Amino acid sequence: MPSRLSPLKKLTKEELEVIAASQGIKLPKSSSKKEIISKLSKLPSDKLKEALMRERKEGRERKKTTKRRLEAAVKGEKVTAVEDVEKLAGKLAKSGLRLHPPLIMDLKSRFKLKADLDGDGEQFYKSLSADALKFLYECYVKKSQEDPLYLAYRSAQWFLNKHRKTSRVEVNKEVSGVGVVGALFYDGNDKAIAFLDCIVERKEVSVEQAKEWIKKVIKLYEKSRGSIKRAYLVSTLGFAPDVVEFLISNLGIAKNGFLKLKRKLIKVVDGEIIIGAKEGVTIHLCREKLGEIIQLFP
Repeated sequence: MPSRLSPLKKLTKEELEVIAASQGIKLPKSSSKKEIISKLSKLPSDKLKEALMRERKEGRERKKTTKRRLEAAVKGEKVTAVEDVEKLAGKLAKSGLRLHPPLIMDLKSRFKLKADLDGDGEQFYKSLSADALKFLYECYVKKSQEDPLYLAYRSAQWFLNKHRKTSRVEVNKEVSGVGVVGALFYDGNDKAIAFLDCIVERKEVSVEQAKEWIKKVIKLYEKSRGSIKRAYLVSTLGFAPDVVEFLISNLGIAKNGFLKLKRKLIKVVDGEIIIGAKEGVTIHLCREKLGEIIQLFP
């Protein structure tokens, strides 16, 4: 009778390394296939099964992509998500995807779309350009992780589901003195109120990466003059076990995620002038798992 490790033995060393990385298992560079299987054998059965299913799914997608590219290369054609734009529009409509107005505004700018778009239905998708259709299909239907931009748009849609009073969003925004921000969100007065960043890697986010991101949070908070109140870091494989403890113990972030910051500007509250008022940002750590974004902290 085959053991629970039998499926692992059928995988290549590279595929085993991907599974190990997804589970936060660190492997020496010289690890053999047998040694990797030995480490994976220590995983609980449910986690091992989930990791195997995910790798099989991703493996099938990689093979399909390779096959399409080879066929296109032989024919001298350009590779696209699907050849028929109408079929693609139909698939997007059937997916039930309803984009929020602020996100549609951002997409209009990115793909130079018509100004009178509405957010759902097959007619809406048929009115989009081929490039926009392909992007939305890869992003929201296939849930591709090949480009951090896909995760940024999915995360932005998730944020807008939770904060429907948001009036505007800029995805992949370059901020002077800070760098590129995954998505920046604004209120009705056009003040920045939140932002998110995405990390797409085949490993968990490390303490050092989280530490560098908090520096970015502080810079953006100061640049917004304290209007940014929420910051989200979304990862494809979650966070190393010691990240949250480090944030709480070493960076002074409360268990509810609040990072207290001392502003240098004068603040007026109910007519009273407060110098160096203590305010801050709530930190959120999230992971995208099987196409769903899950908040891990707080």
